[in-house]
Amino acid sequence: MTNSLSSPENILELWGWSSAWEQKRNDEHAQTGVALAPARILAEQRDYMEVITSQGAARAEIKGRLRKHSKVQPAVGDWVLLDASGLIQAVLPRTTCLKRKAAGEGTQIQILAANVDWVFVTTSLNADFNPRKIERFLVAARDSGAKVALIFTKSDLGALNAADAESLLEERLGEIEIVTTSVQNGDGLSDLRRLIGPSETAVFLGSSGVGKSSLVNALLNSDIQLIGEARIDDDKGRHTTTGRHSFLIPNGGVIIDTPGIRELQLADESVRVEDEFSDIEDLALQCKFTNCRHENEKGCAVRTALEDQTISHDRFKSYKKLKEELASHASRRQKGRS
Repeated sequence: MTNSLSSPENILELWGWSSAWEQKRNDEHAQTGVALAPARILAEQRDYMEVITSQGAARAEIKGRLRKHSKVQPAVGDWVLLDASGLIQAVLPRTTCLKRKAAGEGTQIQILAANVDWVFVTTSLNADFNPRKIERFLVAARDSGAKVALIFTKSDLGALNAADAESLLEERLGEIEIVTTSVQNGDGLSDLRRLIGPSETAVFLGSSGVGKSSLVNALLNSDIQLIGEARIDDDKGRHTTTGRHSFLIPNGGVIIDTPGIRELQLADESVRVEDEFSDIEDLALQCKFTNCRHENEKGCAVRTALEDQTISHDRFKSYKKLKEELASHASRRQKGRS
């Protein structure tokens, strides 16, 4: 489940515990009057959570009241409070939260990782490279509240040059950290490692087969995550990671590996697509009509920009699709309330 740890006394600090988390624990104690032990959730299993406590790795179950009545359910990365029997009694308030809409037609939200400092949006420089998919992942990543970096993998394959990839994304990215990596020759691994502070947590987010688990293994200096070989016909790796797991990086820092996501639907209507598409939003403010749909209206600044190629049609399609998706989420949620 995790690497072995040689210093049980400061084990929680290695996993990110700090004075700020201690204060949140004290606040919870002041409200309930019950002294509870802190733990961090490392992985979710069907009937229990794998956690790290001051005594080491353990199993913890969710108290019935918390499971049935709380809107906040424990997720990987959460700091929780345990009673003497090992039951999770409370979830401490999150600092960041990476989430998506769960599969299906409902409105349920799935928490991918909590309390992360970095979201590493990961894409391979091969057939998987898809600007619109990257854009969607970046919107979800920035909505988490964490710092965001774009990680290029498999640079050794030579299918797509990193400079060419950056050029293709230039107008879409804005200001963002980019790290080009190869686990085969070690390129970029030290740069990636430097981003993660000693007590910080990072999570990999990307499609199946882009090389997330290979990067985890490289960061850990251990083959702890199973890796599937890429299929020759489409250059995509087989899906291998089956759940979200946390690992302690040698010399400090925590990494969370997530299963490859085939389709990432944005969590809900609160997600700010505008932050990722500020150029289009700024143009929309210049349209003649405030309710402009940017289709055939007169005086549409967005259509003018499309015609003179100030913005690309592909980027605009991506923008419209994400906006329509969020509007659909809002509509379904409203119907659910009525």
